[in-house]
Amino acid sequence: MEELETIFMVWFKQARTANASIDGPHLKEEALHVAARLGIDSFRASDGLINFFKRRRNLVYETVLGESAVVNPETVMDWKSKELPKMI
Repeated sequence: MEELETIFMVWFKQARTANASIDGPHLKEEALHVAARLGIDSFRASDGLINFFKRRRNLVYETVLGESAVVNPETVMDWKSKELPKMI
């Protein structure tokens, strides 16, 4: 099960890096896919198992807005250097 958890965590990090929205059903589905690829036929992605994984890895569901991926960093720096000081 350690290999399953390691591969699953790699998938989770990649999905979050891509700003993918992940919830319980997504976690279960991917855990089942990973287990199948590893040939673990007896694996069951129960709510309890998913909750245990989340607690153990300190994962929480958060809303992904995706707006930060659209913001131009130069615009932010310009605003911070020109507009923010005026407001302060």
